[in-house]
Amino acid sequence: VVGLAPFGGPARPGSVTGNAVDAGALVLGHPDELVADDPPTASSPALVGADGVLDQAAVLTAAVELADRIGLGLGARLLTAAATTTVDGLLETVLVPLVTGGSVVLVAGVADAEALARLAEEEQADVVRVTA
Repeated sequence: VVGLAPFGGPARPGSVTGNAVDAGALVLGHPDELVADDPPTASSPALVGADGVLDQAAVLTAAVELADRIGLGLGARLLTAAATTTVDGLLETVLVPLVTGGSVVLVAGVADAEALARLAEEEQADVVRVTA
């Protein structure tokens, strides 16, 4: 039995009968947070690619610079068709929204400019990028 109570709490006492098992009592809830046993430092490797290794500090600096370059301000919403197979694409789709406190809408397979404009309006995007 999986309860439908908010936050997946256990079932009410006496509501689980027979051979049923209360999943909410067996699988305890946990917060959506990660506490690293060995937290990274600024010089820890963050991104390994064909061009070499970027450390944590370099990746964050690159993300801030890219956000400035594409005009994405604090809390802004980015609509992008960037390929996540490139360093700039990864930065644009993952880290740029994080360092600006914004959000991202990932688009694939939309080549028509009119369709992109309509999608940008529907998604209330502040910045639209077709390529990384």
